[in-house]
Amino acid sequence: MTKRPSHDLRDLPGHRPAEWSFLADAASALGFCAVGVAPVAPFESSVVARFDAWRQEGRHAQMRYLERWDEVRWHPGHEGMLPGASAVVSVALPVGEGRHRDGLWALVAAHARGRDYHATIKDKLTQLSLGVRRVFAQARFRVCVDSAPVPERSWALRCGLGTLGKNGALMVPGVGPGVLLGELICADVPPPPSAEAAGGEPSCAQCMRCVAACPTGALGGDGSVDARRCLSYHSIENRGDVPEAVARQMTLLFGCDICLSVCPQHNPAVESQLVASAAATDLPPTLASLLHGDTSQWQHSIADTCLHRTGAAALRRNAALVCRNLKQGIHS
Repeated sequence: MTKRPSHDLRDLPGHRPAEWSFLADAASALGFCAVGVAPVAPFESSVVARFDAWRQEGRHAQMRYLERWDEVRWHPGHEGMLPGASAVVSVALPVGEGRHRDGLWALVAAHARGRDYHATIKDKLTQLSLGVRRVFAQARFRVCVDSAPVPERSWALRCGLGTLGKNGALMVPGVGPGVLLGELICADVPPPPSAEAAGGEPSCAQCMRCVAACPTGALGGDGSVDARRCLSYHSIENRGDVPEAVARQMTLLFGCDICLSVCPQHNPAVESQLVASAAATDLPPTLASLLHGDTSQWQHSIADTCLHRTGAAALRRNAALVCRNLKQGIHS
């Protein structure tokens, strides 16, 4: 059975009208720290315009997939998503400090220190769908975890899970920005009533810690992130050369936790609900062995983790940059 996070989740954040009140216990039992539901309805024009402007300015870097599927992105009931969708359930899973923390795993962002979170959240949402079907017998579903053209943070805000942070992350009350999101798109269920959603502007008052702490200036201070300057983007998504202004700041093999860890709302006491990887116990012991060792000897160690999405070549590129920046010889 999944252990619940260490803080009190009896009253999970999220909009849940009476018909959907069962979501709280079901989601909490699965380790989610927030859950809410909202009807499928058009997003405010300001939300769409904000995304379009961000993209037109090129701040999505080389993530070309964000240039496609606009007809699906804002319309869950589209034939390319789930025809007839009437409700979206949004969930947040706490990352905590992650799982594996020894050796080179200490140079991996917390959300990736364990089994691939896409698979973990998908499994949990599939279990949650069984609870929904017990209430709405004819329900149909589509599970989405950062793998379909779904504006996750926009749905999380609409479902009442939290507010937007200046670091671009969702701020869940009592947990902070250290969460991963997922959605259960539902059809053949009664649409819940609309509830007032948090706005698309940051709720951090005068705090600018994350903006000041970002070593590459990727945060706009308005909740937007410029992927062209983002360490997470370049260490995870970029398969080519890393711009020197970003490369010289790279100290992790995969991802970046700076803008999360400095946030005053970040709660490090929250227990991670990520699942430990079955294989990820034997990464090479040093950066040198990662750079020069036999790839086949360690690729199986990352097969069920997020790291496999980046690939061996990019991980070695990252390792070389980390070595340089930490002033380690590659033979250390």
